[in-house]
Amino acid sequence: MTNRLTRWLKRLAANVRNRFRPTPQPRDRIPAPRPPLSYAEACKRLSPRRLKELAQTHYGWCPFDDIRLMGPGGLEKRVVRDTNGTFATVLPRGELIVFQNVKFFAFSEGDDDYFETKPRTMTEHLKYAATCAGEIQDAYGDWGFVLLKSLTGMEPSDAAAMFHTIQPTTFPLSTLKDELIYEAPQRMRVSNFASNPLSKTIAEDTLFEMLGGARRAFARAEKLIIEFDDLVGQQRISPFATGQGERWHGFAHAFEQLGLDLPAVLQ
Repeated sequence: MTNRLTRWLKRLAANVRNRFRPTPQPRDRIPAPRPPLSYAEACKRLSPRRLKELAQTHYGWCPFDDIRLMGPGGLEKRVVRDTNGTFATVLPRGELIVFQNVKFFAFSEGDDDYFETKPRTMTEHLKYAATCAGEIQDAYGDWGFVLLKSLTGMEPSDAAAMFHTIQPTTFPLSTLKDELIYEAPQRMRVSNFASNPLSKTIAEDTLFEMLGGARRAFARAEKLIIEFDDLVGQQRISPFATGQGERWHGFAHAFEQLGLDLPAVLQ
């Protein structure tokens, strides 16, 4: 009886130890790393409804400065086509930017290895409107660039009419906020879409989005001026030196947009 009880207790103790012992994972159960999906492959996995949303016309607006898409290696972002069919190299400040699906030819993914013997092939790529708008939003959001989500899916002519009611012309940052806060609501009240509740709501939401962009652009301009003053104060920039390049352009543009006198070094 004692031996039987001893064996039973040993088995119980072994079962308890095994229960809390981590189970070894067989090597064949560890999933092999997979290469990241290409943009085209990722889009194929989306539902038709989601693809339809991505393909809708999107709209954006940047109140701080022109967005220059050309870099040292050429055109860095293919997001908007001009009226002549070529890709835009500049997205102008203060204007309504229309994003639609774009197609372009480029080397197939995986053809970047110059040591491969197989010939490199050019294939047609489709980039959805939402992706184009998102690229600019990610890169220039701190400039005050804003996606006008309330206008998404509207016909360009209707969206332009509503946008130009809110902002009939391009304003400098020094007067833009007052225009949007005080003048734009008055223009909206006497506009053609004021009597339509849906159009009125869309216009009000668009105005609210533009105000958010204007505040971010104003904050960026102030930040650049503070940075410039700090550099001059630390004598890292001589007040009588001449500068060139994008950094100087940003400093000068900030002074001009806020209606301040341009320092001699930036003239």
